[in-house]
Amino acid sequence: MNILERIRGGGDKAVAAPERPPQPESWVEISESVSRLCSFDAAGTGHGRISVKVIQDSRPIHDKVIDSFLNKFFPSGYPYSVNEGYLTYTRFRALQHFSSAMLHVLSTQVCGLPLRNLSDLFAKGEAISTLFNVMGIGAGIGLASTVCSTTQGKLIAGPLLSAVHIYGVVQEMRATPVNTLNPQRTAMIVADFVKSGKVSSPAELRYREDLLFPNRLIEEAGSVKIGQPLRRVLTPRLVEELRATFPNEKFLLNQKSNKTYMVLEQSASGEDALRGWLVAAFASEMERSGMGSRDALLSEAFEKMDRVFPTFVSEVKSRGWYTDQFLDGNGSRIAFAKFQ
Repeated sequence: MNILERIRGGGDKAVAAPERPPQPESWVEISESVSRLCSFDAAGTGHGRISVKVIQDSRPIHDKVIDSFLNKFFPSGYPYSVNEGYLTYTRFRALQHFSSAMLHVLSTQVCGLPLRNLSDLFAKGEAISTLFNVMGIGAGIGLASTVCSTTQGKLIAGPLLSAVHIYGVVQEMRATPVNTLNPQRTAMIVADFVKSGKVSSPAELRYREDLLFPNRLIEEAGSVKIGQPLRRVLTPRLVEELRATFPNEKFLLNQKSNKTYMVLEQSASGEDALRGWLVAAFASEMERSGMGSRDALLSEAFEKMDRVFPTFVSEVKSRGWYTDQFLDGNGSRIAFAKFQ
């Protein structure tokens, strides 16, 4: 076989020398007391994935913890990959979820304690929340890449989703019966009792309670406004007269501008608030019947309240209401000096 044939490959083939695999290119990056070994994989320099390995980290422990937290819970490249308000947004979002989780436990406790199955209720409730949270994230990503890819789409979907969110929160709050007395629930209990002689239970009042305007006045309950400073609604002379009209009571009532102002003493309980509300409701009912002015009818209304209150408060307790305390928020209360 001649040389030409060998060149063309027609003769004996020389055994080719094995090619050496490409060596990954590597380098060391040093930043803020941290040394990292970086290298490309075997796919080739600039074409494969990069691997990073920490070979030396002399930072304090708390810096390592913070960096680990940022890497796990913040976007890559933070803070340069986000807008300047992202940290504030994240703080308040975390506060919202933290408070929401605590409120969820408390509301679950209210529903679960009668059956002694709080742990099961909470676990199953969290499972449902996690499931629909993941589904919502998926739906949100789908909206962001389709309908909400434009500003107009976001302006349409944003208010609609906000309305659905608020509606869900309101209905969730309404679904949980609350057994404590506040001004609105007390007024509704008294109004129902004056009109029908019956006491409504927490479950019956939960969907009637106004969450948006909790301070609205109920005429059938005497249009009582509570928590006003004493100096704004009563004069010193009137205080003495009312204390004589309501002896040994922990409330004072005064009719002014079609409203009945109630001032509670510091140690007043839910029963004291119920007593005062009943007096105001009875006086208002007598006034509507044309029996005289409300101021003149306070004494008669007080006597009527005193007669029916034992039966009334017994029914209130049997319906599941807690009367040992009264939640009037930041309203003002009074404490008379002992020498008076």
